[in-house]
Amino acid sequence: MLDLGRITLGLVLSTAIGGAAYWRRSLTLSGWLGAIVTGTLTFGFGGWAWGLTLITFFVSSTLLSRFKARVKEQRTGEKFAKGGQRDFGQAMANGGIGALLALA
Repeated sequence: MLDLGRITLGLVLSTAIGGAAYWRRSLTLSGWLGAIVTGTLTFGFGGWAWGLTLITFFVSSTLLSRFKARVKEQRTGEKFAKGGQRDFGQAMANGGIGALLALA
């Protein structure tokens, strides 16, 4: 059932959380857009359980990415030029399947 209130809340939450992550340089601008898409769909159609699972995954993966970031950069900096910021493609790869499952 389509719940516009839940979809709106998902949009607001994903915009705010994605904005904070963009401000902290965990997301690129396109990554923020990806977070809005996946967050809105996941929370809007999956509800609190799916939404909180996505938030927990995002926060924990962001913290783990930053853990010993300088050491990782020194070891792999030349091999992986993308850095720690997630872009739209990464947001879709990490959250897109969950969003599609929430739609089903």
